[in-house]
Amino acid sequence: MSGWYLDRDGHRVDVCFAAVQGPGRTTGSRFGVGDPVQAERMWTQMRERPDIVFAHEEDTFSKFGFPLHALGYRSHSVAQRTSPQASLDSRVTFTHMLTISQTAARAWHWPWGAPGGGNFRLPLLVLPVGFVADTLFWGAAILTMLLTPRFVRRYRRRRDGLCLECGYNLTGLPSDRCPECGHPFKTR
Repeated sequence: MSGWYLDRDGHRVDVCFAAVQGPGRTTGSRFGVGDPVQAERMWTQMRERPDIVFAHEEDTFSKFGFPLHALGYRSHSVAQRTSPQASLDSRVTFTHMLTISQTAARAWHWPWGAPGGGNFRLPLLVLPVGFVADTLFWGAAILTMLLTPRFVRRYRRRRDGLCLECGYNLTGLPSDRCPECGHPFKTR
């Protein structure tokens, strides 16, 4: 977050706060403002007061994914007032992102519209390490869900003396093949 404002004497004062946020920590360098909460409060007050001339820029990188961040997009926002009593000029630009509007979502046969009620932002920037980790994690989870019933069913059939393929009761049969499906089995 960075910007400037004109003080009471008309001098330009540069203010910025650069931070890197991680799990449970915020580190970075600060110039002019003590912490991000105070910086945000200051920019909010400047937006509300029409007599202050200022400019404010903010770059944001949004990341998504679980268990690791796999996709992301960047946004750059600028807010400025070029003269006292002028209207506030704000704009935001996004990169590496596709915006899907409610109208487009309904046209694509999403009857409920885009998720979240407003425009839906689809991140397009692939974060390779997170993408591979998420693919392996979710692939293993889906594979486990698909194969577990088969292993449980075969275990129970073996324990109960049933045919592993069709579930026919094999107790007391003289042959080593299931009379129902023909699958070979081992006698106990």
